[in-house]
Amino acid sequence: MRRRSRQTDPKDLVGAEAQRQIDLFVRRKNGQPPDAAHDWGDVGVIGELEASSNNKKATLLLLGRYVRDIFSCRPTRCPGAFDIHEKPERFLHVIAGYTMMNDGELGLDTFTELDGYVKISELLEALRDAMKAHKPLYLKVNILHRDISENNIIITDCKATGLMGMLIDLDLAKELGSGRSGARCRTGTMEFMAIEVLRGISHAYRHDLESFFYVLLARDHLTDNMFTDWYNGSFRKIASAKRGHMDANGFEEILEFPQPEFDCVKPFRRELRSILFPYSDGLFIGTPKDPEVLYGATIEAFDKAIDDNNAMER
Repeated sequence: MRRRSRQTDPKDLVGAEAQRQIDLFVRRKNGQPPDAAHDWGDVGVIGELEASSNNKKATLLLLGRYVRDIFSCRPTRCPGAFDIHEKPERFLHVIAGYTMMNDGELGLDTFTELDGYVKISELLEALRDAMKAHKPLYLKVNILHRDISENNIIITDCKATGLMGMLIDLDLAKELGSGRSGARCRTGTMEFMAIEVLRGISHAYRHDLESFFYVLLARDHLTDNMFTDWYNGSFRKIASAKRGHMDANGFEEILEFPQPEFDCVKPFRRELRSILFPYSDGLFIGTPKDPEVLYGATIEAFDKAIDDNNAMER
């Protein structure tokens, strides 16, 4: 047997926002003791046994909560639907079959967090692919993400998805022209928030691209006290600190003491800074009317940097 089953109590399940109890949990053997806590990210199939179908709404709400907990742990996993009332025998066959499947057959995702990159080129590809996803989301679907951060970009299995990176979490996204959004004030993660957003200017596509840039810089200075000014103090103080660092002279201070693995992308980061913060009667931090101006230039710069790093890593 590759899997074992047992009943659970609320403390047996971890990884979700709330404690929940499920009647039966089937998991693969992993060397852990039988009474070890389960993780919602390991759940393969959810279901609920009911004595009657009188309260369908409550059952659907319960299943919805289960699904939310699973997908909060596995954001790239693809959901499916199955009606057990029409074909109960098939339901039993499927459940039995699921217990014999491996992770790939179950459709479990294989993503890692952004800090799980192995090579610089993987980090650059993940950021580039997330940016490529951001472009049609804004230009074709009229949705602005507004919370670009290292927690909302993941590294995926390129062989399975065709992409190295994926943009997730639209909780703070805004549908342009609708007036609806997931937030009522400044949005984003403080250290990755664009300068104009910190100053109270309405969020635009350029601000998300600026946040992508800050994510790249932050990977180089994870233990550097230089970036503490990017999340401590008032909005105005943080905006001033970032503007100072994005000036040509201030930016060289950021590049002065990189982690050794990032030394090879100094020219690339200088190029991105000049694209996002050109000089026009001073440092320009505004938004061009034509989105292609910035999307095209930044993605092209990423493509070149990825090619250059792939050549060096061979």
